[in-house]
Amino acid sequence: MLLVPPHSPSRSPATSGTAITSIAAEPYVSIRDVDRLPPFLMNIVGNGDLWMFLGSNGGVTAGRRDPDLAIFPYQTVDKLLAVPEASGPVCLVEAEGTLWEPGRGVAAGGRHLHKHVCGTGVVFEEMHEPLGLRLRWQIAASDEFGVVRRCTLKNLGRRPMSVRVLDGWHQMLTPGVGQHTYERYSYLAAAYMRHEFLAGSGLLVSCLNAAISDRPQPAESLRAAVAWSVGHREPTRSGSPRCIDRFRSGDPVHPAAGVIRGTFGCFLVEDSATIVPGESIEWFTVADTGLDHAAVVALHERLSGGESLRDSLVESLRAE
Repeated sequence: MLLVPPHSPSRSPATSGTAITSIAAEPYVSIRDVDRLPPFLMNIVGNGDLWMFLGSNGGVTAGRRDPDLAIFPYQTVDKLLAVPEASGPVCLVEAEGTLWEPGRGVAAGGRHLHKHVCGTGVVFEEMHEPLGLRLRWQIAASDEFGVVRRCTLKNLGRRPMSVRVLDGWHQMLTPGVGQHTYERYSYLAAAYMRHEFLAGSGLLVSCLNAAISDRPQPAESLRAAVAWSVGHREPTRSGSPRCIDRFRSGDPVHPAAGVIRGTFGCFLVEDSATIVPGESIEWFTVADTGLDHAAVVALHERLSGGESLRDSLVESLRAE
């Protein structure tokens, strides 16, 4: 159950509070204006071996089985809450020359938090009142697919709104980079990493060129981390964290080309759309780790074979 910190004596209790809210016909415990409270830690539960901890200010750490198979670096609570943008989800929205980074800085409208009463998912919600836009992003655990992020951007205004969005993950780890290696040799670990988008599916496959070792002997790395998305209309995918600054500067994002080496995993998608009043656009972004060759090929075939995985994602979240 979500534990809510007490109200600060310097703040009126009316500025934040809890209630039961229904989202997509599911019950959630809601905290309005959560950014007015000191950040706190939450966990997400599931029916598999995927673990996940989140900060109320947006920080995420997650993985399979134990900290040595992390998708996003395993961090202590103080580090996770102090630097929530260090790893995990990234989202930037540009509309009418205004850059909006939901979950970062001071909200230009309300910023609310909703946690499922069973602890299986968390929904962050933020409004940008001058633009008339609202973004909801759910983070949940799927034993079948991994960490699932479901985003819904809605136009609450009275006129159509043309938006450009950059969304995805950054600072992803690969199997073979355990907690000790990351904490002491993260720069060396990045030098061993390689990331590649598979043609036809847009699936990002991240792995080590070889197991990290100082011994002069062959040591293969046979497991991979993956990231992918569905729901984008005209996606441009990139595996470079540099495209975040390019987007902030108003420049287009260059599509991924070839193998990316020497950096942590990054899966970012740029997309554009015009949203009419009252309507919304939706997309899913997924990350997982510990996949063998057969699992990577099977996922690639599902994504490239024309199968829509949206319904499969929704059903997998309901089964948790």
